[in-house]
Amino acid sequence: MRPETSTTPRDFARWCELQARALREHSWEALDVEELADELDALSRSERRALESNLAIVLTHLLKERFQPEKRSNSWAASIAEHTRRVERALEEMPSLHSYWKETVDDAYDRARFEAAIETDLPLETFPPDLDAELETSLNAALAKAKTDRTAARARRRKNEG
Repeated sequence: MRPETSTTPRDFARWCELQARALREHSWEALDVEELADELDALSRSERRALESNLAIVLTHLLKERFQPEKRSNSWAASIAEHTRRVERALEEMPSLHSYWKETVDDAYDRARFEAAIETDLPLETFPPDLDAELETSLNAALAKAKTDRTAARARRRKNEG
């Protein structure tokens, strides 16, 4: 539950329902315009953070695979597959996220380096300070596979429905 402010009630879900109804009914006077704008901004930031978080997980596993290939596991592969699927889906559903791509990847990579260092027990300096071409290629390959898998799954569903 959100903290109560001077303009929103304690029941945030109910406030959202009322704001949505006011919008649909064109009841402009019932809208809490400032709070609504703040919530929309927060929602946009949340989507960017989710994209960064999923990218950081993928990049962490790719770094671990690169620097400790002997420890590669099905769990890492499954995590890479799941989180690249989430990234691909977010970019498909919200194309405007592409405009934040470079910044988001850079921020995600910074997080991934630290997480990989902790998880591998290797010194942070082991990992390149910036995303290098090899890792970028691995990331792009994982994203392309996620897109292909998603497209194939959609086609199977359509075929089964038809």
